Amino acid sequence: MRKTDIVLAIILSLLGLLGLLVVVPLQTSAGEEFGLSSAFFPNISLIALTGLSIILLIKRLVKHEPSGPNPLSSKSWFHLFVVIFLLFFSLGLIRFLGFIPGGIFLLLSLMLFMKERKIIILSTVSFGIPIGIYLLLWKLMNIPMP
Repeated sequence: MRKTDIVLAIILSLLGLLGLLVVVPLQTSAGEEFGLSSAFFPNISLIALTGLSIILLIKRLVKHEPSGPNPLSSKSWFHLFVVIFLLFFSLGLIRFLGFIPGGIFLLLSLMLFMKERKIIILSTVSFGIPIGIYLLLWKLMNIPMP
């Protein structure tokens, strides 16, 4: 557990710093004369993530506990990385092909990965949810979708 906490604390602190130093400045614009800038809440969230990760890292490095069994098996790590890959790949599909094809791919691939095999459920969920969200946001609420 200690080794897992140390690895995850390092990964989360690096991701938090990457978000603070690269992603938020590139994805947000400067604030206007009044009110909060669009970077305020992402910065607060990333500062909290980075700070708590560093606290976890220091706590685990200072406090020596007997090392117990790893809470995640190698199979669980594999599943985690497959899901992360599918999420990022789907984000790319959404960016280049649009919301509906990317959403269909994401839901269909995740349901197949979780061993759902009923065709009616696969087709209804993977097609219905992205189309429903698109119609709700784009047509009803006039929120632009990719």
